[in-house]
Amino acid sequence: MVYLLDRSHSRACRIRDWCLMCELEQHVAMLQEGVGSLSPSKILLNMRSVGCRMGGGNQEDAHEFLRLLVMSLQAVCLEDMGGEKKVDLGLQETTLVQQIFGGRLKSKVKCLRCHHESERLRK
Repeated sequence: MVYLLDRSHSRACRIRDWCLMCELEQHVAMLQEGVGSLSPSKILLNMRSVGCRMGGGNQEDAHEFLRLLVMSLQAVCLEDMGGEKKVDLGLQETTLVQQIFGGRLKSKVKCLRCHHESERLRK
């Protein structure tokens, strides 16, 4: 949280267009200021730039959005370090995103019609 409040990323960001991490910093700053209720509208408007192709607001859409959001934040962190291909795998585990979301993501989706449950573990 301190990283986001200090705007550590945006001060050094080299992305000319919209940047997910810069946007997240702005969102957290507004939350800290207590301006009332907030919507992540700019993030939602730019979902395609984080690789998110979603449909009609289904449960799996929310799960997919979170997964892609975390992956995109990790990519931004790695880009700040020289890019994924240049950063050692061990060092990749030390990013802000890995510290917060690291480990495995267990996703469980249940069909509302047939009640079948699907479980997946992803790193």
